[in-house]
Amino acid sequence: MKFFKNKNTVVLAVSALLIVIAIIVAIAASAGGNADEKKETTTKPTESVNLDLGAIANKNNQSDKKDNTSANVKNEPGKYKIATKDDPLGLRIKPGTDADRLLYIDKGETVEVLAVWEDWGYVVYGTTGGWLSMNYLERVAD
Repeated sequence: MKFFKNKNTVVLAVSALLIVIAIIVAIAASAGGNADEKKETTTKPTESVNLDLGAIANKNNQSDKKDNTSANVKNEPGKYKIATKDDPLGLRIKPGTDADRLLYIDKGETVEVLAVWEDWGYVVYGTTGGWLSMNYLERVAD
């Protein structure tokens, strides 16, 4: 115990111990902080979209009664094929060109439009539901 008889040695030992404790606390806090950040930044693999297809279909039917032009005949639920020039058509999470694309559907593929809103048709392709621009769809016989 001769080592602890000198005041400077005791102060040095206590200081070293406090530094080690501070480092351990800092590491534990940063590890805990990273776990919290991971929880906050994780995203759900799929987002559910609440969609009232009946209301959309009713709105579309009411607009058809007002104006029976050929454009409205095209924009109704039914079977369509992708009629792009070359590229596949993007299935979007919501109607609009600014919406994220979920996947692409190749030219010539057939889809079932379940509901129409303005110039956008809601389809389920495989297990993914989303919106396609009706401007790139061509009606096929049911």
